[in-house]
Parts: sequence; C-alpha cells; structure tokens
Amino acid sequence: MSSFVHVTYPAQHPGVARAEHLLEALKQGVVRRYQAWIARRKQAVADEQMLALAHADARVMADISRGMTREAERDVRGYY
Repeated sequence: MSSFVHVTYPAQHPGVARAEHLLEALKQGVVRRYQAWIARRKQAVADEQMLALAHADARVMADISRGMTREAERDVRGYY
C-alpha cells in the first residue's frame, strides 16, 4: 500500500523575509530622516532670508517684534 505525503514548503526562507523587512524599514527610516533634514534646511534658508529682509526694512523688523511680544504675553499669562 502506498501513501503520499504532501508537505508544503515556504517559497522563501523566514530569515530572508525578516532580513528584507528590516532592510526596507531601515531604508524608509533613512528616507524620512533625509526628508526631515531637507525641510529643516529649507526652513533655515527661509529664516536667513527673512532676517536679511528684516535688517534692511524696519517695517518687517517691527512686525516681527510685535509678533514676538504678543507670543510672549500669551506664554506668560499661563503662569498667573
């Protein structure tokens, strides 16, 4: 009497699958950090341009000063 055994084997080794998932996660992390760095760099350039404009135009500096004063007032009110 013959009997057949049907064993299913995975198409990919579990360790290889884990390694691929790890590499993909690392890749995504690097990409996100790079995008965050680019965004910070763009913001820094924009800030430098605004500061240069504020040094050249007193009206811009006055607007910035008023904005900072209002923000400081809001922050201090929470302590009273």
